[in-house]
Amino acid sequence: MKPKAPNPHEDGLVDYLEDIIGTRHYVEHIDRTAQEVEDANEERSLKLTRVRAAEKERDALESAKDEAEEYLRMELDLVRKKLLMYRFREHEVQRSQEEVQRKAEHYSNKLQDQKVMKERIEVELAADVKILERNQSEHDEVAYEVNKCKEEFSAFERRDISHRENMKHLKAKSKKLNSSLEKERRKIVEQKALAEKYTEDREIQLEEQQVAHRDLNKAEEALTKEFDRVKQSTSPLRLKIEQKQEQLTPFLSAKNERVKELEIMRSQLKILEETIAGPERELEKVQEDLKKARRELEDLNQNQASAHERDLKAAKQRKAELEYSLSKGNENVARLTTEIQALRRQIQISQEALKSNAQSNRAEVGLMKAAHQGRLLGVVGRLSELATVDDKYDTAVGAAAGSSLQNIVVETPEDAQACVEFLRNHNLGRATFIILNKLQYLRKDMEKSVPATNRRLFDMLQIEEEKNKVAFYYALRDTLVAENMDEATKLAYQPSRRNRVVTVAGQLIESSGAMTGGGGKVPKANLGSKVRAHVTKDESRELESKLKQAMEDLSRAREQNSSLHVELKQTNESISSLEVEMQKCAMDAKILKNLIQDLKHQVPKIQKAAEMTRSSKEHVKYNVLLKETEAKEILVEEASEPCIKLEAEISVLEEQLLAVGGPALEKAKERKETASKCFEEVSSMVNKFSLMIESARKAHEKASKSSEEHELELNQIQEELKQKREEFGTIEEQAIQVKSKLEKAEDVLADKAASLEVLQNKNAELLKAVSEVKSAELDLKHKIDDLTKTGKELEGKANHWRKKIKEMRASLRKVGAEAEGLSSSDGDVDMSPNSGETGEDVDVEDAMEIDSEDEDLDTVVYEDLNAAIEELEKELESMKPNLGAIGDYKKKDMECSNQMGELDGITSRRDDARKAHEEMRQKRHEEFAAGFKIIAMKLKEMYQMITLGGDAELEYVDSLDPFSEGVVFSVRPPKKSWKNIANLSGGEKTLSSLALVFALHHFRPTPLYFMDEIDAALDFKNVSIVANYVKERTSDAQFIIISLRNNMFELADRLVGIYKTSNTTKSVTIDPHKFAIPSAVTKSSQEGSESVVALS
Repeated sequence: MKPKAPNPHEDGLVDYLEDIIGTRHYVEHIDRTAQEVEDANEERSLKLTRVRAAEKERDALESAKDEAEEYLRMELDLVRKKLLMYRFREHEVQRSQEEVQRKAEHYSNKLQDQKVMKERIEVELAADVKILERNQSEHDEVAYEVNKCKEEFSAFERRDISHRENMKHLKAKSKKLNSSLEKERRKIVEQKALAEKYTEDREIQLEEQQVAHRDLNKAEEALTKEFDRVKQSTSPLRLKIEQKQEQLTPFLSAKNERVKELEIMRSQLKILEETIAGPERELEKVQEDLKKARRELEDLNQNQASAHERDLKAAKQRKAELEYSLSKGNENVARLTTEIQALRRQIQISQEALKSNAQSNRAEVGLMKAAHQGRLLGVVGRLSELATVDDKYDTAVGAAAGSSLQNIVVETPEDAQACVEFLRNHNLGRATFIILNKLQYLRKDMEKSVPATNRRLFDMLQIEEEKNKVAFYYALRDTLVAENMDEATKLAYQPSRRNRVVTVAGQLIESSGAMTGGGGKVPKANLGSKVRAHVTKDESRELESKLKQAMEDLSRAREQNSSLHVELKQTNESISSLEVEMQKCAMDAKILKNLIQDLKHQVPKIQKAAEMTRSSKEHVKYNVLLKETEAKEILVEEASEPCIKLEAEISVLEEQLLAVGGPALEKAKERKETASKCFEEVSSMVNKFSLMIESARKAHEKASKSSEEHELELNQIQEELKQKREEFGTIEEQAIQVKSKLEKAEDVLADKAASLEVLQNKNAELLKAVSEVKSAELDLKHKIDDLTKTGKELEGKANHWRKKIKEMRASLRKVGAEAEGLSSSDGDVDMSPNSGETGEDVDVEDAMEIDSEDEDLDTVVYEDLNAAIEELEKELESMKPNLGAIGDYKKKDMECSNQMGELDGITSRRDDARKAHEEMRQKRHEEFAAGFKIIAMKLKEMYQMITLGGDAELEYVDSLDPFSEGVVFSVRPPKKSWKNIANLSGGEKTLSSLALVFALHHFRPTPLYFMDEIDAALDFKNVSIVANYVKERTSDAQFIIISLRNNMFELADRLVGIYKTSNTTKSVTIDPHKFAIPSAVTKSSQEGSESVVALS
């Protein structure tokens, strides 16, 4: 039976199961609801066409209507905005006049106060200057002593760091060796114990091996005796079996040859059948695919594409708004970042200037002033002023060059001597000079190339004048720069040489190996900055206040940008998703159109191919081959009959042969196999333990050797640690002495600095106050003059705007009257100034109430108002509206609304019919699936019971729709692979069919079963299994079976014999339980007779 019926007049397996399960009655109702859905769709399509036509007519009038309304609104809005602008300008002028008058009075009073303050500050400043000069000299002397002590203590700190790092490394190495030594010692003990344990286990297994070997010999001797005992008694049976096999051989050869020919013919028949039926099936499939593609294309165009397009337009508009806001925010962040960087640099320079040595500052300022005046020649400037560097390397330059950056660069030794004399004569303190003429020997080293993997800090500088490069090379030499300490360590300790390396964070490794780093913040070089002779704390605090405010503004701007970024990212993701969906819809539509076109071209070709197939040679050949196959099947059945008979006789003789040996022979075989298996297992364990003993011994030797090496290395490290501790103690004692001296000097310096700072701050405040007072006095005079002039100009402007307001109010009344006339003739017209935005209807009379003296003019933005007026004037000039289009549009809109209501009703009916259709299909599928599951499970159980180990399956060809392709019946006979039932032997087909019949009986039992020779192809064992199962089922049903097998007769309640005498068919019914069963098997006296077995 096929999985599904090829046409309505035949039955397939799925149709057969549907009749039994009871879901066939749903088919008619499903077809009826499907037709109702199709009819509703056609009606809806017709109504939808009418709706679209009405919408098209209405939409054609919409632009004219909107243009007319927009013209009226814009004309009135223009007049209102002009009036508002003139009133705003008048209000602005009045407010400015009031402000000018108030400021003039305020500045006059303030000017008198500034004059009195200036005289008082100048007297106080003269007395403070003398005290400041005396304290500055005392402070410079103490500072020199402190710097000297700091340099000595820094040297001790570097040595201390080096010793601590070395000791830390040795301690870590010692700890690691101790851990490894302990592990090796534990390993020695563990491996020794394992070797002893494995040796004991091997001895036990050797003893068991000897016992197993003795048991194996005994079992072999017993088996030999059993074979000798039965040899004489089985000779006649063996001789009979050989004779029967010789008789069977020619019959089997003939049968196999015919079966082979039959299989070849069936294969050819199947190929021809597929060739003939292929075009018909292909035509049905193409037509169904064409209908499906058209439905999908219609749904795609009407629903999905339009929705995606609306969403994408809104998302793009929002994206443009966000990008504009974000660009403005980024500009603000960039401006604030630049401002903060500049403020930080100014603060750092001012702080370092305040903290720097006053003596050095005085010396440098004095030298540079004399050089600019021409009294000193050859002075180039301070070294840090002669180059610039990227901020990334500023700290590195400061750490590598150190105090050399504060040295004064001169051209010749004579220039340096002249500078020293100048400082001595004017008592300006001390200064260090770099003489360019004396450094020319370094130029060769400066210009040499370095490997590409190394970066010299000197090469990172931007030096304007070529002659000054040698001065920076003198301060930096070949110092390399690294990103971090790990990279610096690799560059410093090269195999061929040691380099001087500094990191961008200011950590320095000298070529001697000493490291400098840690502590507080490393001062930057501040290359390119100029020295400020006078920096006060007030100026520094003012800069810090500006920096704080700028950082707060930057934080707010970044938070705003961050939120905009998040929203923009979400919007971009939404746009990308929508674009992908639109592209996907377009691609799907294109694919569906191409598919429909291809299917249309395929239909006539396939129809032509199907017609040609019906009248082709293959069809004739198929009919001829079908007849030949049927004839060949008859020949195979004839050849099988003598084979079955001889095979049954041989099977009986083999059973007798096995019975002669008895259970003694079978038991001897089992004992021999058990003893052999035990001996092999014990031998395997002996070999395994021998290998484990050898592995443990090697591991023990390796751990002992490693332990000795660790102990030797550990002793060496302990000696080295002892030596380092002694050196560290000496360094610590010397450093304590220097530190004590430094602390005393710093205490004195702190006191001097505190008193000096107070005097400097006071002096700076007085200087700043004098300067501010003078500047404020001059500014106040200029401001009073400017305010007088401005007051006269504002009075003329106020008169001009009052005249403009009077003219515009007259124009507004005129335009309002015209708009009111149009409104009364054409219906209600939205004349609100903001009607395009709010959609609210405002009467013309309300729109003409323009005398709004109480309106808040402070909220008006003049630029926006002026731009709106210009835009309205341009638009009004270009517009030529049709004011009668408003009424026509309202009529068409009412008609369109009526058509849309009818369409909604039809759609609702269509949806109800579709829902009923889907519910009926789902109910049919669920009920069939429930019954199918029970039958399939019972089929598996029955087949496994009948075949004692086989398996059977009922499977959907298409799991999603079982009714489209049907159900296939597959079985797996015992010890074989899965096969279709059509590919099984006769006996296997019988067992499979019976299992299905019994499974169906379990699902839907019937009172009577009639079976015709179901046991003809079964052997003795399977006949007995089937007969016993049928006997069990007679408790709830009656079975009438036609059979020729005595295995079936023996279990029957009644036997009906059919025979023929005198050319007349007769029957006889007997009760087999009333007859005694003979001990010997007798052959039926009449060939070809049949028996009807009745089991009830």
